[in-house]
Amino acid sequence: MNCPACSRAIIDTGARFCPYCARPLDPGESAEMLARADRETDLTKKRELLLEARERFPDDFEVEKRLLFLGRLGEKGGKVDFYRIPYWPLMALERPGEFSARERAQMLDSFFGNPEIGRVAAMSGDPEAFEKEYFGAMGFRYVEVFLKESNSNKYFLGFRRSERDVRCRCRESLDRMVKNLRTSADVPETYRALMEEALEKGFARVFGQNGEQ
Repeated sequence: MNCPACSRAIIDTGARFCPYCARPLDPGESAEMLARADRETDLTKKRELLLEARERFPDDFEVEKRLLFLGRLGEKGGKVDFYRIPYWPLMALERPGEFSARERAQMLDSFFGNPEIGRVAAMSGDPEAFEKEYFGAMGFRYVEVFLKESNSNKYFLGFRRSERDVRCRCRESLDRMVKNLRTSADVPETYRALMEEALEKGFARVFGQNGEQ
């Protein structure tokens, strides 16, 4: 838990006051709000719970972490677009031919250049480990949602493909992503290896360690 006033990490989760700035704490309430948000499957309600928690416990790391991982999913109002899905911009690596050079640059900058990643990482106490966790989650979700559940990978002329065929097609898509990840000028050098590892681990998690569903 982080103190909502000074943001310093508090080891004693049962503390009633911050040992650094003496701010009154209520870790029980914070934990309960986060648990409710974690159980919520409706993304709009999940976002509302997390925003309520942010208002009640400003600058709390666990709250900010969940909001970052959620992206703009569940956001109300405005024009609906794919950018609400935090891992969608990785499609610029899977299907670069579907976007202009300008669109690809914008997509990958929104993903790798998101300032919220650095802000929340700085609150974690271990920014390097946090970034690995974040990109790992995004890689897994992309494989799970946009590769495995893609109609072109799951069906052929209306018939469902075999699990082996789905895996092979997803593997081809992933290999294409990795190749573009290594060569795209729009991907920061510092994130290439990290994102490649995230995608590979995401694939293993979705299809099993041996690539089987």
